[in-house]
Amino acid sequence: MAISKIDIYIDNKLYQYRGPSDWNSLSRNDFLLWCSIIGKMMAVEHALALAGYLFFKIPEKVYKRLGTGEDFAIADQMRWLMENRITNNVIGKFRIGWRVYYGPANRLSNLSIGEYRRTELLYQLYNKTKKRDYLLALAATLFRSKGGASVDDVRCELTEAGVNRSSKFFKWALHPTILQGIKLFYEGCRGDILRRFPIVFPVDSDPDSNPLAVPKPAISDLEEIILAYSGGKLGNFEETMKTNIYIFFKHLEQKIEEYNRNKP
Repeated sequence: MAISKIDIYIDNKLYQYRGPSDWNSLSRNDFLLWCSIIGKMMAVEHALALAGYLFFKIPEKVYKRLGTGEDFAIADQMRWLMENRITNNVIGKFRIGWRVYYGPANRLSNLSIGEYRRTELLYQLYNKTKKRDYLLALAATLFRSKGGASVDDVRCELTEAGVNRSSKFFKWALHPTILQGIKLFYEGCRGDILRRFPIVFPVDSDPDSNPLAVPKPAISDLEEIILAYSGGKLGNFEETMKTNIYIFFKHLEQKIEEYNRNKP
């Protein structure tokens, strides 16, 4: 775990405090603290300074004696929080009453391409409309009750009825900080996937060089790309939908590279 330190001098005495230095060194508690902080109306610098104070567990009596500008020095040390790079599922699971909901693996590594297609649609719809129902459905898709048969996924099978049922329950029972945490976790993993497969997700898509690139309309859907690869190495449409996202995107990346090598 990556650790950094903060040095504070008060009356010529050195106080040293250690804490996280990147997203994936955050503990569950620190991550949820940050989710709570960004839900409040406060200036960015103050939010970062507060995060440093809490993450590094600086005693209040020390924090109150910080000199002019020292709190902003702490804020500068927390600047990495401004770019979401979390890929570890530090939430893991959460309990509401007697019900326990389990999340996906780090980096969303046990999602199928079908599940990722669904989460992408919900995420894009939420960003476009800001309707909380889409975010609740995203949470219900990713975090499900136990019951899976897969060795790397304890979550029960993804069904429309199950997501709708959990979404309605989450609407009044899920703590807003957990919901914010699920959103941040998904965004971090999503960004990591885009960076891992730049050929599949180019920053500026050129249709001539990459005809298989994911389109960029207001709301994009992976269904056409999944359909395009059904019936081949990955099986029929239903089988392809169950293919692991990293296997699917690696296969797609290889096909794009093959096309670029062989094009006239």
